[in-house]
Amino acid sequence: MYEIRPLRTGEVLDRALRIVRDHAGLLVGTALLPYAPMAVLEELTRGMDDPAAMSRTTAALVLGSIALATVLMPIASGAITVAVARVHRGDAPGMGEAYRESLALALPLVGTSILASLAVLLGAVALVLPGIYLGVGLLVVTPVVVLERSAGTAAMGRSLHLLRGRMWGALGLLALWTAVFVPASLAVTLGLGQVPVLGPLANALVQSLALAVYGSLTTVLYLDAACRKEGIDDAHLAQLLAPLSPPLR
Repeated sequence: MYEIRPLRTGEVLDRALRIVRDHAGLLVGTALLPYAPMAVLEELTRGMDDPAAMSRTTAALVLGSIALATVLMPIASGAITVAVARVHRGDAPGMGEAYRESLALALPLVGTSILASLAVLLGAVALVLPGIYLGVGLLVVTPVVVLERSAGTAAMGRSLHLLRGRMWGALGLLALWTAVFVPASLAVTLGLGQVPVLGPLANALVQSLALAVYGSLTTVLYLDAACRKEGIDDAHLAQLLAPLSPPLR
């Protein structure tokens, strides 16, 4: 059980990493959902010799990846938020329980994720800096959807409100996450990308670890921001978790 209190940026990182370390099976396993199907598809298309078939398969694979990421990534992120929030209360759920609670919010999670992504994209196309601002300011939108039962522009506005005054720290966390996992993913792709079975599996595991760390970071960041702005504590977190589905018996 972790105490809800204001944290320095380094403490947010330390707590998020400790949670992932202590619950790696739960969090990385939960994060595998968006990546396992793509690893299977990649392996099935390996070694195709017909250029026309390869072209069609590549196009289908790209479209399939976008569709899977659009639907499965927010649901997996929601399940990770559920798990990390419950870990703070000393009650780590099983993967099935975390996903059951996230699936109950599938439409708000997917819809809000699409809106947030479009806002960041439009901001980046406009002047770049607005895109960076929105990309950082919307970091805790998934915890807002899951724990506050908000959605859409209301959840996005809430995320921006919570991180106002914490943007530099949040930017530093995002930059550090990017600096670690983008090169790691690239290294795995370059080093093992042509190795049957092992290559797709290694890439899926690295991506899953990246999502687990990202989800842990954003959930801890949300709790820190809400504590700073509104004084939420352990009792308040218990109230936020209370409406979620009870554990399976």
